[in-house]
Amino acid sequence: MLLASLRFVLSASFGRAPLQFFPLAFVGECVFFFDSKNKHPKVLNDYRPVLLTSLVMKYFERLIKKEFLPHSEPLLDPLQFAYRAGRGVEDATATLLNLVLKHLEGSKTHA
Repeated sequence: MLLASLRFVLSASFGRAPLQFFPLAFVGECVFFFDSKNKHPKVLNDYRPVLLTSLVMKYFERLIKKEFLPHSEPLLDPLQFAYRAGRGVEDATATLLNLVLKHLEGSKTHA
């Protein structure tokens, strides 16, 4: 279903009949490995992978994210702070501190 929607958007953007497949240049990705930990890498874990994606697929990713995120936001755990806009380390720390203090306010509780 998602692929069909993307095909429609892509064909409407270029004013053509609906495409039956995405061109390989649009979905192709290149992976490069850079050494980041050591000057003289000895094992594969010493390399850092970097993925290069085409601009067309990045555009579609943002388009889908923009439409999908508002629908999935209510389903996410309120204690999830990673990968959410407007939530950072400070928010997570304050929330954890608040939960611990609420727990300690109860009778016969300890940390």
